[in-house]
Amino acid sequence: MGTMESVKKFGKGVMNTARVVAGQQIKKPHAQSQPGKPVHVFVSGILGTGEYSSFEHILPYWGLTHGDILQEAEHHGYECYAASCGPFSSAWDRACELFAQLTGGVVDYGEAHSRQYGHKRYGRVYPALFEGWSTEKPVHLLGHSFGGATVRLFALLCAEGSEEERVVTPPGELSPLFGGGMRGRVLTVTCLASPHNGTTAICTIQKDQPLWPFYPVYTLLLLCGTTPVANSLYDVHLEQFGLSNPAGKFFGHVYNPVRMKKFLESRDHATADLSLDGAAALNRRTPLRPELYYFSYPCVATHNAMGDRKLPSFKEFKNPLLGFYGAQMGMGFGFAQVKKSLDDGNEILDPMWLQNDMAVPLASSMYPLEQAHRDRAYGEEAPPAPGVWNVMPTKYDVDHGYYCGWDPNNTNMDELVAFYLRHFRLLEQAVAQKTEAAAA
Repeated sequence: MGTMESVKKFGKGVMNTARVVAGQQIKKPHAQSQPGKPVHVFVSGILGTGEYSSFEHILPYWGLTHGDILQEAEHHGYECYAASCGPFSSAWDRACELFAQLTGGVVDYGEAHSRQYGHKRYGRVYPALFEGWSTEKPVHLLGHSFGGATVRLFALLCAEGSEEERVVTPPGELSPLFGGGMRGRVLTVTCLASPHNGTTAICTIQKDQPLWPFYPVYTLLLLCGTTPVANSLYDVHLEQFGLSNPAGKFFGHVYNPVRMKKFLESRDHATADLSLDGAAALNRRTPLRPELYYFSYPCVATHNAMGDRKLPSFKEFKNPLLGFYGAQMGMGFGFAQVKKSLDDGNEILDPMWLQNDMAVPLASSMYPLEQAHRDRAYGEEAPPAPGVWNVMPTKYDVDHGYYCGWDPNNTNMDELVAFYLRHFRLLEQAVAQKTEAAAA
């Protein structure tokens, strides 16, 4: 990126910051919708943002300081949107928010779910990300990190709904998401560096262990969610727990440590779903759908160190927090929890639990354990297979943020855009195969 281009991007960020603080709503421009052509919907991971978040217009999640990957893809004729799911919310709550954003309307977290976890059933009202989501205008879902868990659960709910919600909710009050029967609205699910089987980076949050290590982090971020002006810049989407106010709202909920404690202990949040136990429970809840195409893109930043242990290279410590997590996982901290969670009787742990991208072990980012999968090479002529995980080649020497343009050592915007365009063509190949099979 040239100096003048960097200055322009910085100036645009400053202007957008000023507009957000002043209470102005910023709308991201999009390519003209093409009837009958699938839409690409991107879902961020933990701490992430999307188009309903003002921060996205200052530093986009998909590109950060290097530009906007989605806008670049739109210049090539692909309609792309970034959903705004709660940065700390559970996969279930995020899936409900994604549905409201695709259809336009109020978020319904479900009667059974809200009772179980002690929060409000209804959330905020969203305008639709785009008009006309249907089988005539379906979506390709792409999730980075915890966004992968979100889109997996969302795709399943669209097809099957939720029996728990149907049992306790009168038919006239049931969200269509929990009714299911929306096959054909989602075509593919793509997971980028996603922790399908949890991560040893937060092994302290297993179901039988305390939550105190997370109190300082959540306290800081939830203070932002209830503070005027700050909540305009960073939206935490936790009104259902009474822990945030919508962006731009100056009065409403105030920070409440009792509510925060209740929120953490409910385990209806991302860190619980990212634990090994939480991820295993989510995997049991999200079997593969035979009509859907699933893709995963793992990456690895660590190298051989002492014995079979792995460490990030020194350059990876440009991000000290991820560097710490990468070293922790690569040296084997949290192994006891992995063995306990897997409960397979093996004394020797698969070394792929040591290799990691500084946030997620390789063994977790390839595919959910015990789900069908096949390795797929780049340029493979055979069409991708539905109903199984198509595991793409592992990208080495890049960190967890590579696919979003965050890696300080390996961010080349042209390379990233080329990666997504290549993947979009693969998705088109899958859709063409499905269309041909239906016509046969």
